[in-house]
Amino acid sequence: MNEINDELLIIPIGQELQTVSKIDLIIADIRNKVKPLVADVNTAKGRKEIISNAFRVTKTKTAITTLIDNLIAQKEVEIKPVLNIIAELKENKKKANAELSQFAQEIRTTVTEWEENNTKRINFHKSKIDEIINAGKGNGNCAYLKDTIELLEKLPIDSSYQEFELEARKAKEEAIERLRDALAMQLIKEKEAEELALLRKEAAEREQKEREEKIRIEAEEQANLATKLLFDRLEREKQEFIIKAQEAERAKIATEERAKIQTELAAQQARQEEIAKQERIALQEKLEQEARENNKRHVASIRTGIKTKLISFGLDEDLAKRIILAIDNNQIPNLIIKY
Repeated sequence: MNEINDELLIIPIGQELQTVSKIDLIIADIRNKVKPLVADVNTAKGRKEIISNAFRVTKTKTAITTLIDNLIAQKEVEIKPVLNIIAELKENKKKANAELSQFAQEIRTTVTEWEENNTKRINFHKSKIDEIINAGKGNGNCAYLKDTIELLEKLPIDSSYQEFELEARKAKEEAIERLRDALAMQLIKEKEAEELALLRKEAAEREQKEREEKIRIEAEEQANLATKLLFDRLEREKQEFIIKAQEAERAKIATEERAKIQTELAAQQARQEEIAKQERIALQEKLEQEARENNKRHVASIRTGIKTKLISFGLDEDLAKRIILAIDNNQIPNLIIKY
């Protein structure tokens, strides 16, 4: 394998670093010098050669970037006076633009205010004319259309509309004309609707009479049939009533017998439950009494033991009793007797 003997793979000069195309050629040249040098990564020598080649690439990169940094610093020193002039010119431009724009705005203020007021005046007149036009587009019944026509006819159009007076008069005339046309059409529609409603009413009345006659005939037929069915049903119900009365009598006797037996059983069960309840109460009272007596004996035993111990310490029996009672009554802080 061929090795790269120079510490740097390439020694660039300043002019070669000033364009992208030339730096691309330098990078390509470095790649072409390193790629053919294939070492065996499985041997220590090969790995050492690979590391050495990577180091040379890094050294070359550092030399190139250092040279570029030096060129940048040199160019910055060369153009610094120009940059200062450009910065001052930009600041002057900004100041002139702001101050002269404000001055121009101040000069034009009166015209701007007049234009704004004139725009509001024009919009006001146009909105009033639009209201007239929209009123002429209204739809509704005859009463609504007549009221709208009357309101428009009474609406004064005069010099208060200024240069829009003719336009307002024209809008009013057209709106009234449209509403009158709509009123004429609505009168025809309502008359036709009234006639149609009358025809429908007459047809409905005829149909109602026919239905009522049919219902009367059917009701008469059904009444005859119902009379026969009623007679048959009453006869059946009579026989059923007799049978049910006999069954009810037998059921009543059986029910009374069952009720009597159930009453006796319930009374007997109640007596037994009362006896059991009394026995449970007696047993509970006995257990509670025994528990109280056992507790008294337990407390007395502990107190006796404490009293004996206090006496053994040289106290007389009365003082020992009073100390025990004081402890039980929480008269001595932070001291209790554990029973």
